[in-house]
Amino acid sequence: LVSWTRFKSDEKFHLSGYMRCFMERLGHQLKTYEVMDGRKLVNYQCVVVRQEWEQLRTSFYQAFKVQKAAYRHANGGTSTPSLVADAAPRFALREFSCCAQPQGIKTVVRKTFIDLDEDSDDSADCLKRSNSTGEVMTLYFV
Repeated sequence: LVSWTRFKSDEKFHLSGYMRCFMERLGHQLKTYEVMDGRKLVNYQCVVVRQEWEQLRTSFYQAFKVQKAAYRHANGGTSTPSLVADAAPRFALREFSCCAQPQGIKTVVRKTFIDLDEDSDDSADCLKRSNSTGEVMTLYFV
């Protein structure tokens, strides 16, 4: 790592985007996720596959140490952001309603089950639980 560039995003800061960008600049690919078990994490947390993180963490922390020094030099002060692994997930309050039952979807209640009319594709954008079989961990900035 020979230079530091301030991270700029067109949107609100999300750790998942920051981590992907940071690792890409180091020449690595890291898959990050903002959703865990179908629930959106707060913007300063993300989920990564533990095996991928264990392979890349040494490279990350070496570069992150340089980045922290550059951040402190550019912004002053005595503290810098830190990254914590294996943190308890914190979930965002629902800012979206994509999982709310759409108007016009046909529901039929039979005994204790709800049958949904599956012809409707209104729930295509709904956050779903991943089919990942790998062990995951959460990362977050403090």
